[in-house]
Amino acid sequence: MLEKKIIAIVGTALIVAIVLAALHAQVRLPSQARIKSLGLEIYWDEDCTEKVESINWGLLEPGESVSRTVYVKLTGNVPAVLNIYAENWTPPEAEDYISLSHNYTGSALVPEEVKGLTLTLNISKNIVGIEAFSFDIVFEAIEYA
Repeated sequence: MLEKKIIAIVGTALIVAIVLAALHAQVRLPSQARIKSLGLEIYWDEDCTEKVESINWGLLEPGESVSRTVYVKLTGNVPAVLNIYAENWTPPEAEDYISLSHNYTGSALVPEEVKGLTLTLNISKNIVGIEAFSFDIVFEAIEYA
């Protein structure tokens, strides 16, 4: 009796396995995608061979303005606009007498585009108590919608 039950269970399992094998189908669909990416590089030259690591503005006098041209390259695969600003002033009160301006008009950059920008450092003629200073120039790329 036990033997008959075991044979019945094994037989049923075999039939289920055969049916499942017979009903099996498979489809492969190739797929791909690109991930949005946004990057920015700053160079001294339009050919993008000399990366800007820092800017030395030199020895400046009260009331003086000095300009430097850099080339911004948008890397990645989406268009962007730039936000350019100065932060992390040392000493902090330098920001009261010194300003950074630029000629960027807000136009969208496309991937791999290189754009020349002029940065201008303006020293107030009323600057007092500051013999040396430093700050960070931030170039921020923001996806253009």
